Order: sequence, then C-alpha cells, then structure tokens
Amino acid sequence: MRSSAGRGLHRVVLIGAALFWVAGIVAGCLAMWRFQSKPGEAATAPVQWPSSSRLARATDGPTLVVFAHPRCPCTRASIAELRQLLGTRARGPMKTYVLVLKPSEFADGWEKTEVWRAAQAIPGVTVLSDVDGAEAARLGAKTSGQVLLYDRGGKLVFHGGITALRGEAGDNAGYRALAAAAMGRPLEQSTTPVFGCAIGEPKPNPGNKL
Repeated sequence: MRSSAGRGLHRVVLIGAALFWVAGIVAGCLAMWRFQSKPGEAATAPVQWPSSSRLARATDGPTLVVFAHPRCPCTRASIAELRQLLGTRARGPMKTYVLVLKPSEFADGWEKTEVWRAAQAIPGVTVLSDVDGAEAARLGAKTSGQVLLYDRGGKLVFHGGITALRGEAGDNAGYRALAAAAMGRPLEQSTTPVFGCAIGEPKPNPGNKL
C-alpha cells in the first residue's frame, strides 16, 4: 500500500504536469495570436499611377490591384474577401488585377496554386504573373494581400489589406473602405494594415505545393 507521503508526492507531480501542460497551451495560443495579429510591411505606393507600370489603368472608373504570394495561406482569405466585394458590392466598372509573384528561376506554372485559381474564378478579374515581383516593386507592394485602389484620374485613394487578421475573412475596415468606393461613396479611411507573407522574401521553396 502506498504511503500518504507517496500519494501526496504523486498528486504534486500530477498537478505540476497539468499546470505545465496548461501553460504550454496558453503560450502557444498567445504566440498564434501574435502571429495572426501582426501586420506585414505597408506599401510605399506612388500617389499617382506610375507611367512605368505595365498594367492598363482604367480611365472610366477606378483600378484595383491586389498583390499575392502564391504560397501564402493567409492570402486565401484576401481573395475570398475580394470575391465577396466584387460579387455583391461593386457598381459600375472597376478594373481589377491580381498579380501573383513568380520568381524567374522557378518553372512555368509554379505560381498557379490555389490562390491563383481562386482569383481567376472571380468574374472580371485579370490574374497575371508578376515575374520577380517587378510590378510589386513599381507600385511599392511589400506584403501578400496588399490592395491598391486608384481613381479614374490615376490618384491613389486607398492602400492596405482587406482582412482583419492573417488568414481570417470577415468584417474589417479595409473591406468596408473598398465597399464604399465600389458603391461610389466616400471612403471611411484611406489605409489599413495588411496581413500576409512578405512578397519575395525569403524566397519560397519550389517544391512546396499548395
């Protein structure tokens, strides 16, 4: 029969193990929250549409440009929000591009992941490969999920993200701002944080498929 001292020690060990396990869960949750809520680097977008851009800007309405890293899981939520925005909110023409990073040293088709296919499935959206992030550099985009909106005169009126956290769709300030613009109303704000992976840094593994 186990002594009372032995039983007491056993309980202490169990309680200690349980507390350690709970502390690990709490630490993991906090780390995940910090990751989800930490925005990426903001764009340094030109205030006027650059003449060096290879994209054709609309002159009869706004031009919307979204930058995407094809291996960034967070960007799926941005594309889902874009689909919602264009499907239910837009009135009148809004030329929309999704530019997907394609490092030149990787094989053709490397960039055509789920992110590409989801964007391509949105009616009216033009999806293009951004070789070596050249267009991202011209328009100052640093983070996957970055959205830029230029008005018909070529003036930057919004830059930021359209998700509240990394990989989380739902109501957020960026979506509301673009929804207002799509409906022809004044924007609630001109910039929001963008949540996603860095574009081009570090360079992704070509064998990593999503």
